[in-house]
Order: sequence, then structure tokens, then C-alpha cells
Amino acid sequence: YREIAQRTGAPEEVVRGKMGLDGLHYAGPEDHTSVLAIEAAKDCLKNTGVDPKEIDLIIYFGENYGDYILYSIGPAVQNAIGAVNAWVYQEECKCASAIPALQQAKMYIQCEEDIHTVMLVGGYRNTDKVDYADRSMSFFYDLSTAGAACIIKEGWPDRQILGCHCITD
Repeated sequence: YREIAQRTGAPEEVVRGKMGLDGLHYAGPEDHTSVLAIEAAKDCLKNTGVDPKEIDLIIYFGENYGDYILYSIGPAVQNAIGAVNAWVYQEECKCASAIPALQQAKMYIQCEEDIHTVMLVGGYRNTDKVDYADRSMSFFYDLSTAGAACIIKEGWPDRQILGCHCITD
């Protein structure tokens, strides 16, 4: 938070207390959006014990500021983890992408007979686009670099998706 305070000119107590920031993560030069997503997907598989061949669908929900201009990140994740039986698509809705992806995963499992296991995966590196000296970007100061992934599986009794909701304002 101290670095953000210095870069923005905002008092430390505002950055920490009002904005709620204790710190941010920044990507290194080789930590592209796809790398963040792939590492999150690998970590997810390791933590869940799911075989990548079990995955029927991968929904990439990450940032559209990616390292590929004309190539989707979703297929790069699919290839890197060996999800040879999955089909892939991606949706890009900035910060709100995970909620629609959860809704879509639930609907696919409920409505499609051949979809039983869905991986949601995303990567964000939009911190590169934040100009901390520009006060009009203050709502971006809390952006952080990250990758995230989870498995949604039909019949898992734990942590069921009961509902999701988004609003855009």
C-alpha cells in the first residue's frame, strides 16, 4: 500500500483504510496472461485430483488484454494441461467474468448430456494498463495480477452452485 500511496500521491491511510489495499501483485516480463491462466489450471488439477482427460469443457473467463493478438488463451490452456477431450470457449467481461462463467458451467452440466466436468480458468495482467499518476483511473488502483481456476463437476455434493447474479452499473 505504501508504493501505491507514493505512486498516486494519496495518503497511506486512504489507500489502506478507505481503499482496503494492503498490497498488489505485479507480473514479471514473462508472466503473460496465458502463463498465469495455465499455472492456475495446473494448480487446480493438482489440488482437486481431477484427470485433465475428464474435463469436457473449459471456459476461459480472463482478461481480454492477453499475450496473443489473434489467438485465444483458452486453447493454450487446454493444450498445456492435456485436456484432450474438452472443447473450449472464452468470454471476456473484465472483473465480472467469473460469475457468468459459473452460471454457464452449471447450465451446461444441467442441459448437456455429454458435459459432466467443466474447468473455469482465467488470467489477469491488466495492471500494465494502470497509470497511477492519473486520478481518473483511481477505480483501477486495486487491480492485481493473478490467475484463477476451478473445477465444476456434476454430482459433487460439496460446494454446489446454488445461484449466481451479476449487475453492471
